[in-house]
Amino acid sequence: MTCFRIPTGILGGTFNPIHIGHLRSAEEIREAEGLSEIWFLPSAIPPHKDNIGVSFYHRLNMVRLSVEQCPFFSVLDIEGARRGPSFSIDTLKHLVAEFGDRRDFYFILGSDAFWGFKTWKDYVLFPEYAKLVIMLRDESGMSDLMGFAQSIWTDYRPSAQYPFRLVSRHFNEIIFHKVTNLAISSTKIRALCSNKRSIRFLVTDRVDEYISSNRLYSD
Repeated sequence: MTCFRIPTGILGGTFNPIHIGHLRSAEEIREAEGLSEIWFLPSAIPPHKDNIGVSFYHRLNMVRLSVEQCPFFSVLDIEGARRGPSFSIDTLKHLVAEFGDRRDFYFILGSDAFWGFKTWKDYVLFPEYAKLVIMLRDESGMSDLMGFAQSIWTDYRPSAQYPFRLVSRHFNEIIFHKVTNLAISSTKIRALCSNKRSIRFLVTDRVDEYISSNRLYSD
């Protein structure tokens, strides 16, 4: 008897703050890959960022406010409960150990993060635990990204059946997806807040209100 596993996306990040670009990209990946859910995982102590200024508590709350009305999105706070840096591979191993008998995981990240993948802890192990989904906003960079992936995992080859996918006989697929190019960044949003400018339509209304009422990014 075949056990059906729920296809589940994992989208981590500092989300400082989460914005419409994060949400739209996640929705496009969810729909394209037929994912039942996407779990957002705010990073408590990002290994690659020294001082992010806003607490995990506030960033977690903003993600919760952003996804609360979407039935396909939810938030996990497991990185906040773990001591030390929030290494993605540790989180992924934890999720697979707890849910892997009933879920197939898709680990989602942007192309900028993927270019720096060799600086991540145990980066070569990721395809053992989940499918990798790499988002990019310009198809012209697709072949370079695929080549970079093959330089890391040399046994991967382009799929004969689907474009923009790498397959291996031993590990999970590596999938490349173009998503809508929304020129929004958390850095830009923080700068607007610091200069007392509007961030309406860059974040959800609830996040806009939360940032204002908690005086986040105002210095």
